Amino acid sequence: MADPALNLDVHLEPIVRLKDHVVVGQELLLRPLHGGDIVEEARRAGISLASITRRALREGGTRLGTAPGKLHLNVLPEDLATPLFASTVAAAAGHGGCRSLVLEVTEHSAVTDSPILRHNVSTLRAMGVRFAIDDFGDGNANVESVRILQPEVVKVRLERIVGPGARPGLARWLKELGAQSGAAIIVEQIETEADLATVTGLHFDYGQGWLWTHARGASWEGRTSGGG
Repeated sequence: MADPALNLDVHLEPIVRLKDHVVVGQELLLRPLHGGDIVEEARRAGISLASITRRALREGGTRLGTAPGKLHLNVLPEDLATPLFASTVAAAAGHGGCRSLVLEVTEHSAVTDSPILRHNVSTLRAMGVRFAIDDFGDGNANVESVRILQPEVVKVRLERIVGPGARPGLARWLKELGAQSGAAIIVEQIETEADLATVTGLHFDYGQGWLWTHARGASWEGRTSGGG
């Protein structure tokens, strides 16, 4: 589905519980038609980042209650520091929809503690919204972000825990964080069976990636759960 005004495509990427391969959620992704990072492309084109968030919320609102499990949407740290942001999310999610919503805070800028951010986060949590730190270990997604937001979910790219770009000790730290805080740790970028075997071997509980759409296809439809 293309958006001619913003030149974006909308995709849904599965989030899977690895012990039984049940789809527990989906992330709604807005992608530039010609590729590239959406925030950088928006800045180059002079498009308001707030308009990107509004588009994500609008798209998400139409899918809440129909997508399996939780629906994950990306927001920027500055969105959380915007007055009335909680009201904007509630209006987009509709009655009861907030309980199915996870807001993923991206790493494009730092999470800065403030009274407005605290108000928005606490108000949305009271409505049932959950929070995730996206791409932990990239950009501005760091321990300080975790301290401020106390997220229910932390996401990390596979290349940050294995391979040439891995950060020593990160996998162990994330598993300890999950054990201590109860946060779900989701490993992203699972594209192949080899990726899946690697993440399973590291004993992470959740994975995300195109493996479950491109490789599995329709065979995974129906194997869903409201958990996550």
